[in-house]
Amino acid sequence: MCWDVESETNIGVCALFCEEPWTFDCPYGYGCLINGDLTIAVCLPNCDPLKNDCPRGETCTPGSLLFECFLGEGVGEHGGECEISGDCSYLACVDKEHVPGCAGERCCTPWCDLNEAAMCPGEGQTCIPWFDEDDTITGLEHLGHCGIQG
Repeated sequence: MCWDVESETNIGVCALFCEEPWTFDCPYGYGCLINGDLTIAVCLPNCDPLKNDCPRGETCTPGSLLFECFLGEGVGEHGGECEISGDCSYLACVDKEHVPGCAGERCCTPWCDLNEAAMCPGEGQTCIPWFDEDDTITGLEHLGHCGIQG
């Protein structure tokens, strides 16, 4: 299907549907992204949010299981309000208790590498694992976000 059609240019990207009947299978290197009302499931390229390895104009966004390149670079900045990580321009969208001074329910904060010294911008923030211990995805074990430990 034609996915993420730009309203001004009417140009989008071709995306495969996830395998039917809703097995969510995609070719290697792609993940299945499902819209909120579960009516569309498309295969989008996998990415690593620490590498910013998506094409220009796309951002690395948490998907159903992995991270996928999604159209839109977001306009968020550290501490800015967000609904999803795609709103944050290469930052994570997390609950307000992780971001000092967050005015909304969720705010943008940097991704970080658990294996490196985190340079988190907010007072009291450290690098917190993105995945729960049981949910770690092979190849992204190192992924964390700047936040305040609860």
